[in-house]
Amino acid sequence: MAYNEPDTALHHLKMAKAYLDEAEKHGAKEKNANQFVSDAEIKSLLEAAHHLNNARAIDPNEVLWVEDPKDKTRTKIDQDFLNSKVLLMEGVAHLNAARDLSTKHRNTDGSVVRKVYKEGVGRLEQARDALEKSLNYRSYSDDALNFLAKAYLRLGDQQNCRRVLERHLEVSSDDIELHKQIKELDAGSVPGPLFRAPSFSISFPTIMSFTTIAAIGLFILAIVQHSGAPVGPGILLLLGSAAGFWLYEKFF
Repeated sequence: MAYNEPDTALHHLKMAKAYLDEAEKHGAKEKNANQFVSDAEIKSLLEAAHHLNNARAIDPNEVLWVEDPKDKTRTKIDQDFLNSKVLLMEGVAHLNAARDLSTKHRNTDGSVVRKVYKEGVGRLEQARDALEKSLNYRSYSDDALNFLAKAYLRLGDQQNCRRVLERHLEVSSDDIELHKQIKELDAGSVPGPLFRAPSFSISFPTIMSFTTIAAIGLFILAIVQHSGAPVGPGILLLLGSAAGFWLYEKFF
């Protein structure tokens, strides 16, 4: 995917459009494999975003004219439109990935292991941030508003979900589904967060905190008694706490 053109804003807009088209084509072709498609789309979308940044740096007013191969009509596409669409697709890709994580790893009680919880919530937050940025370029995009409301709902943030739905109503005041969603929010009949963290009678971080406090207590005891005897066990406890936290964050 290369153009034999000088480093101009128009060149970068063409490249961005090509990567965007690639992401859309791939998503349509592999629509039943959401996790794979999400990651593949994001790679192409990041390339598109890179070229859009270059185009804006060279000439923020440059536009791209695209000709319809069927009727030969030409459409003007500006940089704000391309940026908004790239960010919209990025947000949807992260939503798809979060949904797949929830489907594949949910326990019978609706919870997931901590590692999946962190990854899933992270994906939803990435979706939220991308969709918010998309609206900075096209403030009343139906698609961006629709998916942003879903992102907030899946994060369990009903207040911001309502804010987005009300903003969407400013665009589509006659949309019955939007009115229905707001009524469901008011009635408390919407589903909870997509990811529920596993519950423990006592959490691993709590155990590590007690261990750290015990180690500090040993150091204080060594100072009070003017004895080095408690120092060794204290050091071992601190090292054990540090190693425990590292292992917990990395693998659980």
